Amino acid sequence: MIAPGTRVLVTGGAGFVGSHLVPRLLDEGCSVVVLENFVGGQRTHLDRYRGNAALSIAECDLRDREATIGVVMGVMPDLVVHLAAHHFIPFCVANPAEALRVNVLGTQHLLDGVAKANNCQRFILASTADVYAPSERPHAESDPLTSGNVYSASKRLSEELVAFAAKQCPSIRFLVARFFNVYGPGVTNPHLIPEILGTLAAGRDLRLGNLETRRDYVYVADVVDALIRLGRYAGSRPVFNVGTGQGWSARDIVQRLERILERQVTITVDPAKLRPVDRPSLVADVTLSIVDLQWRARIPIEEGLRTMLAMTSLS
Repeated sequence: MIAPGTRVLVTGGAGFVGSHLVPRLLDEGCSVVVLENFVGGQRTHLDRYRGNAALSIAECDLRDREATIGVVMGVMPDLVVHLAAHHFIPFCVANPAEALRVNVLGTQHLLDGVAKANNCQRFILASTADVYAPSERPHAESDPLTSGNVYSASKRLSEELVAFAAKQCPSIRFLVARFFNVYGPGVTNPHLIPEILGTLAAGRDLRLGNLETRRDYVYVADVVDALIRLGRYAGSRPVFNVGTGQGWSARDIVQRLERILERQVTITVDPAKLRPVDRPSLVADVTLSIVDLQWRARIPIEEGLRTMLAMTSLS
């Protein structure tokens, strides 16, 4: 539990993960300020909390350095959870300059504000498992890193900026959470699972890319639990994986949906959806998260899929 009354600044709080984190922080008794430009985030995600005096919204673009510093100085947060980013890889590949402006410069602007405010006790950066060099083995936090695309490059740079800030501001605890493939209600980008569910709900043929690449799908409520745990983590490690330790292919996901729906689903491989470079496996080694952070994912893939199905016309 995070101490009641903690002032928390959440960037991207109206986005997918943010919209699940904000109510949890409010339940913990925190005072929450959401920094949003509402380009990717949705106002409807926050509508039901607008009457809560503990929640306020600062409409701001992280690309604007002075405005960002102004928000941080106005909030004087005890904790910053930095979720805001362009994180849909096809968008980042198509718009590399924009991805770098938001993901890298935006992160630096936020760090500038935190350093100037000189009040923050803890800063959590949401990074990605995509920073790891390809490997068939589950990835440990100490594994080699690489930049396979502009998105992973932007997150690697963001992690380095956070590491630099940790040296310059030793009184602040800087932490990095490397998310694996997060899924759940309210997902804002057409990743694999929402694409499959949306296609089936629309009654269209299921056309997918590579069916055999394996990904570690972690449910959004588990991700929020990890962030809450990081918000009170007292250890010394700076980086943690946020995943389940299990890998699932697109074919595996469809087969589990077939069992839940009790009907067969036909899949067609669409050459247009095959990525030119697509690592065969991206799965977390969760040893440190379990032992040191004392966190593990609790929601199995079948339960997560059933929850998402309940929100579609397929249920």
